[in-house]
Amino acid sequence: MLKLVIFDFFATLFDAQTQLLYPEAIPLIEWVKGKGLKTALFTNSTGWGMFFTEREKNLFDDTLLADIKGPHELDVILKHLEVKPKATVVVGDSLNREIAAGKTLGTRTIWLGGTHADDPLHPIASDLTAARSILEQWLKIKP
Repeated sequence: MLKLVIFDFFATLFDAQTQLLYPEAIPLIEWVKGKGLKTALFTNSTGWGMFFTEREKNLFDDTLLADIKGPHELDVILKHLEVKPKATVVVGDSLNREIAAGKTLGTRTIWLGGTHADDPLHPIASDLTAARSILEQWLKIKP
């Protein structure tokens, strides 16, 4: 059973070209919270906070700003929120950072904009709307 969704910030929730949050970002986080899941932000972007209102910042149960986004840093979030890797999904755009960290720890991952997927626990999604569809399917699966 899923208990936590961890989001990357840059190029996952935030569009570098427009310098704005993707329109689907806040509705997706609110939907995840509405399902009773915890949420966290895992980023190496120091300016992330200026793009969220105080209400939106409070949608995250935890935020970790880390120079390196590896398994050790991701594990800090899991331990702080007391959630096991198997009950966690990492949503991100970087195969070599947050997606690799999630796979190493044994979480599910959703790779935004990925080019290939060969594992049902690590699918790709073209955008946040597609990521929500994957999360909806996973929430229907009973352990």
